[in-house]
Amino acid sequence: MANILDYLGWRGDLSFSQSPFHAVDSLLLCCLSYIHFDEIVPAPGRGEIALPEAASRFLSKEAGRRTVRAPDDELVLQKAALSRRFRTVRLAAYVSDFDSARQKQFCAVTFLLPDDTACLVYRGTDDTLVGWKEDFNMSFLSVVPAQQDALTYFTTVAHAYPARLLRTAGHSKGGNLAIFAAARCGLLQGRILGIYNNDGPGFQREMLQSAGYHAIQNRIHTFVPQSSLIGMLLEHTERYQVVHSNQKGILQHDPYSWEVFGNDFVTEPAITPSQQQCNRAIRDWIASVPPAQREAFVEELFRLLSAAASDENAAPPNSAGEWLQVLRTFYTSEPAQRSVIQETLNKLFEAARDVILGRRTESEATALPKANTPEAKP
Repeated sequence: MANILDYLGWRGDLSFSQSPFHAVDSLLLCCLSYIHFDEIVPAPGRGEIALPEAASRFLSKEAGRRTVRAPDDELVLQKAALSRRFRTVRLAAYVSDFDSARQKQFCAVTFLLPDDTACLVYRGTDDTLVGWKEDFNMSFLSVVPAQQDALTYFTTVAHAYPARLLRTAGHSKGGNLAIFAAARCGLLQGRILGIYNNDGPGFQREMLQSAGYHAIQNRIHTFVPQSSLIGMLLEHTERYQVVHSNQKGILQHDPYSWEVFGNDFVTEPAITPSQQQCNRAIRDWIASVPPAQREAFVEELFRLLSAAASDENAAPPNSAGEWLQVLRTFYTSEPAQRSVIQETLNKLFEAARDVILGRRTESEATALPKANTPEAKP
């Protein structure tokens, strides 16, 4: 089935004046944000570079030095740079900051569009333990370092381009950062046209109750696949639209699995019933664990993962052998350390059992056919 690569073939010849910016464009830019444009796209205040030139410089590197999230990222870069729609886009304000001491993984890039707007795109989680741990920290911290950086980045870019209206976007954790920055940017909210959250996790309740969040809530465009897990984590109050993915389970988080028709996503009426049960169990589990215990659980879990990998910057376990090493580390840990993980996981099993047996009465929000209002006009 068709995805954003096919979209470039169908609609890439249409300028933004012929076909205004929409959600599929946001997903495409999110995929481009996963490309490591280090030493290619200028830092904030250091200038701009046209997309075709950035693509040429990146693709001219030796294969081993071209860092991307997925092979299709390179292909979408090639196609976008050659298309009439995107070849006049300019890239600016590239920031990439990885800090294991602060448990922070942050990256963002701004796309200056020919419609005189700027789209600030935040990269999602990378494949390091630090990046994943920062995501888990969201379960007990009101603000994580990447969110602080997202707000700083937003204000920096907004002041650098005072005549442009703004959009924010992100996939996975990037979607969370796009919302956070828009909700906390104060008077700059008046320049925001839309916020595009592509299967990004939610927030702690205090964030959703803040005046800044309420001010931009109707400008949030949230999209999740039919078996969304990542995008249903933590708490949400915004409406969302369900996109059909051609993958199964957690693999639906891959943006290249989202189906496109014309200039829009192929949609589903709601998240699948089985995934609703799973998401309800996870929410009930998180709610049943006090914040201090969540923190202790996350610290112990990632201590195990880091010890098994012997490198904090390594990727999370992926093979059977790597997980076996994690289990060996777990069973050789001190009893007090093991008990933190065991007690917390027992609560997960209890929450899942209660949901399956119908002991939980919480209702799952139903996705609406069209989740959000059109882009605001400041």
